[in-house]
Parts: sequence; C-alpha cells; structure tokens
Amino acid sequence: MCLADAITRETVEPLAHGILDWRKQLAPARASTFVFRDNAFADDVTKSNLSAILEQNLPPSALARIRSL
Repeated sequence: MCLADAITRETVEPLAHGILDWRKQLAPARASTFVFRDNAFADDVTKSNLSAILEQNLPPSALARIRSL
C-alpha cells in the first residue's frame, strides 16, 4: 500500500523500483496486490507508467492486481 500524497513522472520510476526491490527481499509466497491513492498521481500517464513497470518486471504469478482508490 502506498499512500503518498504525490506521485509525479519524476518519482514514479524510483517508487516502482523500490517496490520491486522490497518484493524481491520479502519473497512472499503469494501474489501481491498493490494499492495507491488515485488522487496522488499527477496524471493518467504517471499511473500507467507505474503499472507498466510493475507488470513488466514481475512474473504473472507474483502480481495479483494493481488498484488505485
């Protein structure tokens, strides 16, 4: 869960890679669901970029879903 106040185009890549590193270190047995504040994204492109980075770098068995609330 990421409840950051702002996710910009400049911060989306470091955030995504931090999430990937965290998941790699944790090595959970189940697929993960990632939840973000919808109004934290600067725009739809930023939200799409974050989703794309996670989807491209996690195997399908590791990614349950990406949600924004």
